[in-house]
Amino acid sequence: MATTSREGSRREVGVSISIRTILMAAIVVAVVASMVSIRSVLLVIFVSGFGVAVLSPLATGMERRLGWSRRVCSTLLVLAIMVVIAVVALVIVQAASGAVHDFSHDLPQIVDRAKQSDLGNVLDKRSGSLDTIGEDRAEDGDADRAADLPEHRRA
Repeated sequence: MATTSREGSRREVGVSISIRTILMAAIVVAVVASMVSIRSVLLVIFVSGFGVAVLSPLATGMERRLGWSRRVCSTLLVLAIMVVIAVVALVIVQAASGAVHDFSHDLPQIVDRAKQSDLGNVLDKRSGSLDTIGEDRAEDGDADRAADLPEHRRA
C-alpha cells in the first residue's frame, strides 16, 4: 500500500503476475533443481570434456611427430599424467610426514612451555590436561627405555 503525503489518504496498489512469469520461474527452479541433483555426473562430464580438449591436440602432435598410433600416444599421455600425479602425491606425503615427525619431536618442549605460561597454568588448574599429556609422555618414555633393556629385546 502506498500513501500520498498531500492527501493523507491511502491508495491500494495491485500487483499482477502473469501465468507466463509463473511458468518461467517454475521452469528455472526445475532446471536448477535437476542440475543440483546430477552435479556429480555433470562434474565428470565437464572434467572429461576438458581432458579431451586439452589432450587431443597433444595426442595428434605425438601421432604426427612419432608416427605412432593414436592408441599408443593416448596411452603414453595418460601414463605420463599418472606418473606426474604420483610424484606430486609422493612429495606432498613426504612433506606432511616430515612435518608430523618434527611436530612429534617438538611436542614435549611445546607442552613444557605451555605448562610454564600463564594461560597454561590456568588451563591446567581447571582441566589437568597438560599434566595428563606430561604423564602420557613419561609413560611412553619409560616404555621406550624398557624396550632398550636387554631382557626386553626379542631374540
